Amino acid sequence: MLLALSLAGVAVVGTSAASAQPSATQASHEQQSAAAQAAGVKPAVVPALVTTPTGSFTDQQYFATQDTAFVVPAATPANTWVTVPGMVRTATVLPNTRALLKATFTGEVECDAPVAPANGWCSARIVVITASGGVFELAPASGLDFALDSPGAPGSAEFWEGHAMARVSSSLPAGTYRVEVQVAKAFNAALTYRVDDAFLEVDRVRP
Repeated sequence: MLLALSLAGVAVVGTSAASAQPSATQASHEQQSAAAQAAGVKPAVVPALVTTPTGSFTDQQYFATQDTAFVVPAATPANTWVTVPGMVRTATVLPNTRALLKATFTGEVECDAPVAPANGWCSARIVVITASGGVFELAPASGLDFALDSPGAPGSAEFWEGHAMARVSSSLPAGTYRVEVQVAKAFNAALTYRVDDAFLEVDRVRP
């Protein structure tokens, strides 16, 4: 079921049955991004929590590929997360064990600003939806602060480029976890955001 959530004033389109509260760090990122965008600039990096999870070995891998181009619908408001079709896998942490989930996403990306001003950028994140419907973002949980790609001058042709990101969870208990790649037009609804030839890998890593 499609559900709209609210994270620190940011619209979210997802598939979960319940919302998750953003961390204080993520909320700070969103607030700084909004303030910077009012001035038409990319915000500076906010000092954030450094995570250092450690894994011993990978005992299961999950893959997904998609070779059909996906364009974020033009009517999608700015700062609204949408799941990239096909970029979803469900991972299982076995009973009586714990595991990290590491997710890697790559794809051919185009990010255009057809009209002035050319502010905003094409953002992406990787989230996990638990069996109970909770949602959390894999680390670094940068929210809209992370630019997978950025537009050039307004009206100029942007070329397709290969882009990638990797994220990791903390140690998770036994259970089933749905991993999704989500994208958003950050602070500029007029952006054209296209993803093609996408690849997702989810590794279950024993701590």
